[in-house]
Amino acid sequence: MPPPEGGDFIDSVETIGFTLSPDGSQLAYLAADAAGGRSIWLRPLSSFAARALPGTDGARSVFWSPDSRSIGFSPVAS
Repeated sequence: MPPPEGGDFIDSVETIGFTLSPDGSQLAYLAADAAGGRSIWLRPLSSFAARALPGTDGARSVFWSPDSRSIGFSPVAS
C-alpha cells in the first residue's frame, strides 16, 4: 500500500500510525500529504483508494471504536 501521492506515512515512537478496524474491513493510518499536512487516511480493504478524513489535521494517534463505526484520535500536543 503506497502513501498518499507525494506524501509519506507517519509512524514513530510518539505515534500510533496504523490500525485495522475490529471488523477487519478498513485500515486507518496517519500520513502526510504532498504539502506536509498530517491527517488520518481511511482505506477500505476492498479497494485501493484511500481518502483523508476531514477534521483530523495534526492527528498523532488513531484508534477504532469496538463496533468499527467510529474513529478516535489524539491531536498533536501544542
